[in-house]
Amino acid sequence: MAKRLLLFLILLLLLASPEFCEADEFIFHGFKSSGSRISLNSVAEIEHNGILKLTNDTARLVGHAFYESPVKFKNSTDGKTLSFSTAFVFAIVPEYEKLGGHDLLLRFQSQKS
Repeated sequence: MAKRLLLFLILLLLLASPEFCEADEFIFHGFKSSGSRISLNSVAEIEHNGILKLTNDTARLVGHAFYESPVKFKNSTDGKTLSFSTAFVFAIVPEYEKLGGHDLLLRFQSQKS
């Protein structure tokens, strides 16, 4: 019994090690309180109700929103790629229904630009 408990504790310590799990997480339930973690450019804005708006009524103008903190995709010790998942809830409402509308892009880049 003692050997099993010791084995379980060692396994638990290994799994809790930062080398095995990297904890980069950000969750936004609306962008009202996102503060300086989000940078906006062009026509992008955060409305008073917390909705992130990337376009407006001006034709051919688009805004961008970027998460300011780097997210690691490789283990710093051995260079192995870490798993990644994401989920979005968003609405796209085109001006003319039959002509289509806007899109959403999830962009990864190696450096800030």
